[in-house]
Amino acid sequence: MTLARLTTGAPVVFLALITSCTVNAIREAQDEVFSKLTNVSIYNKRVRPGYALGIPVIVNTSIFLQSMASTNDLHTEYTAQMIVQQTWLDQRLNYSGSALPGSRIQGDHWHAERIWLPSVQLTNTKTYDTNSLLQPGSTLILIFPDGTVIFSRRMHLKLQCEMEFHKYPMDRQKCSLKIESSTLSTKNMILLWKKEKALVFSDNFEVKGFQMLGYNYSSSTTEDDIAGNFSSIRADFDLKRDFAPFLLDIYIPSITFVITSWFSLWIDIPAAPARVTLGMTTFLTLVTGGKSIREKLPRVPYVHALDVWYLACTGFVFFSLLEYAMVNYIYHKDNRRRQGGIRRIDSTASLGSITSKSSTSLYNIMAAYEQQL
Repeated sequence: MTLARLTTGAPVVFLALITSCTVNAIREAQDEVFSKLTNVSIYNKRVRPGYALGIPVIVNTSIFLQSMASTNDLHTEYTAQMIVQQTWLDQRLNYSGSALPGSRIQGDHWHAERIWLPSVQLTNTKTYDTNSLLQPGSTLILIFPDGTVIFSRRMHLKLQCEMEFHKYPMDRQKCSLKIESSTLSTKNMILLWKKEKALVFSDNFEVKGFQMLGYNYSSSTTEDDIAGNFSSIRADFDLKRDFAPFLLDIYIPSITFVITSWFSLWIDIPAAPARVTLGMTTFLTLVTGGKSIREKLPRVPYVHALDVWYLACTGFVFFSLLEYAMVNYIYHKDNRRRQGGIRRIDSTASLGSITSKSSTSLYNIMAAYEQQL
């Protein structure tokens, strides 16, 4: 049984060894050709492609978006994970005349450090330098026989997003991704989007706290009177904030607090501690909740929709307290009036009884005097 298994497994092991040797041979041949092409005596990575011909190099860009998460309203920023792919033609890397097996040279950061790369920057990035992205495992280079280069980089970026909070939390935001040539003017390099599949989203793509309503991309030129014109591309994302978390965390609780404050209207007027405690508790809860929400937003010189909501809720609670103060004042004022009226009636009744007794006695005296006469 054991001999049969060894006999059956031997061809598999043999094929695996042959495959491994073939792959290694191809890699060695690719590295040899690549080393000859990028030899410093014939290749200068600081010189852009097409410089000798006097034509600008055209760099086509596409982006594969994996996620846009950790949107931070306080700092008006968002975090994105993506793969940026740039394609250009470098005639100096043409190896179509060689006997290299395979249709392309595949490399990593080691290969990327030895060829010309587009000098670009993300103008709205906050924490990542795109010029230092040649890291192991984050870079892929593909070089085709005609000299076409495909350069892919995995990026984890924190980007600035100009947010507007007038309708918060029922707002829509427009966040952008801007890529611009950092050193080469339009006479030397032009950035363009790929004609097909310029923006691709992963199957599990999501924007935490938002819904992606749409997107668009464009290319333009940034004008500079001193340094010249620079090519740039940008992608704009139309985002709508998810309302459900705010409905559960803010709107329903605040409505409940306002309705609870109205319960004091059914409490007996003399029960002042119960009424005041209920009203003040709901009032302070709303004030504290509104403050905690504002601390999550940047300081803006205008009032947003959630401020109006909390102001209205606080106003309802305040008027319920004001109503109790007025009712309590009227109630005690009426009591004082009633007590004053009872005292006046009692004093009038006593005076009447005295007068009645006096007049009766006088009548008896006069009747006795008349009988004596």
